Amino acid sequence: MKELYNSLEKVLDNLKNWNEFQFCFERKAEDIVEAIKIAKAEINGSLNISEKNKKSGIYQIINNENKTLYIGKGVNIADRILSHYKSYLKIGRLDKGKDWIEFFSKINDNVIIKWIEIDDDNKYRGETLRIIFERLLTDKIMSETNNEQPLFEVNHRSIK
Repeated sequence: MKELYNSLEKVLDNLKNWNEFQFCFERKAEDIVEAIKIAKAEINGSLNISEKNKKSGIYQIINNENKTLYIGKGVNIADRILSHYKSYLKIGRLDKGKDWIEFFSKINDNVIIKWIEIDDDNKYRGETLRIIFERLLTDKIMSETNNEQPLFEVNHRSIK
């Protein structure tokens, strides 16, 4: 338990230092395969990662009005953001249901993706930290916007 508290303190210190990049869901490409390839390269470049070097943490998708649309976590943030882009294209994680795909397919402009790395040598403690901070961030933003009903309540939560 002491190790978890130490890890929490370390993450709290870093919460002031969010990384961010712009991402465009709507893009011109020859076909879907090319669009995904371009998006993947853009995301990996923005996160400064390679195929072997993944980043774990939490992230926010924010629109042009500075409204948080979505908060998520991932063992591999790049793969999670790419899965949202595939939902925008209406392919991929169909098991999430039509609401999931419908939500991401409506994001048709540039967004800002803010992310922070949250990891730990112990993978279970790292996942626990990501869950805690995803939940805290979601609750904080929802209280600031007086929004009590998220669009998704399964594993990830979206701010309407």
